Amino acid sequence: MRSVRSAALVLLLPLFFGHASLNQARAEDKLRVGKAIQNSFNFAMVDVGIASGVFKANGLDVSPVNFTGATRVQQALTSNDIDIGASTGQDMGFEFKGLPAKAVGEISHKPYETEMLVKADSAIKTVADLKGKKVGVSNIRGYPSWLVIQLSRHEGWGDDGMTLIATGSQPASMAALRTGQVDAWPGDLGFGIEMTENHEARVLLNFGDVVPPFVNTALFASNTLIAQHPDLLRRFLKAWYENVAWLDSHKKA
Repeated sequence: MRSVRSAALVLLLPLFFGHASLNQARAEDKLRVGKAIQNSFNFAMVDVGIASGVFKANGLDVSPVNFTGATRVQQALTSNDIDIGASTGQDMGFEFKGLPAKAVGEISHKPYETEMLVKADSAIKTVADLKGKKVGVSNIRGYPSWLVIQLSRHEGWGDDGMTLIATGSQPASMAALRTGQVDAWPGDLGFGIEMTENHEARVLLNFGDVVPPFVNTALFASNTLIAQHPDLLRRFLKAWYENVAWLDSHKKA
């Protein structure tokens, strides 16, 4: 839950929230919230907020929209098919390239939701054994690829200590790991638990333990929402971090 706790420390909250209270929430307003990856641990907080009633208590009717990657979230924000996107912090760079959206809040500042997985019977036992091995990623320039490069640098191997193999999607990466086409895969915490319980994979490391702090995952709001409904955005952000606090106090839920 370390990544969840970090979100509650965001210093910008007073700017967005002011002195609003739950009693000031108006009738429920609809918001379409996109998640870059359906089963991501961090992005699952959207679903938790719906189930716990935190969004509703703030007068919000949140509809989750699942995507297959950060690029899809950017496209949906551009076309106004979603109002808010939960995606990687790297997407902030696209604001300078014309993305009609802005980062409005941090979700986590360390990638504790991502683990390096190897086959359960793999001969790879330590991080050092990864040198020169093939690592499956959805695409060469995506977030998992960046994490692998950071790990390579951390180990003193430079940027090319491991060979990145583009598979096209997370399911394809998982299949490649199962069949031995790749030696390792940087997968989400949820998938790691599932594959470990099924004796298909073994967790070698958690990237949160080796990658320095940065804006790991973030919330993005469309420029349309920011300009036309700023109060609605404030209420969403208020609800989001109340949701974080709820999660922190209901770890066994």
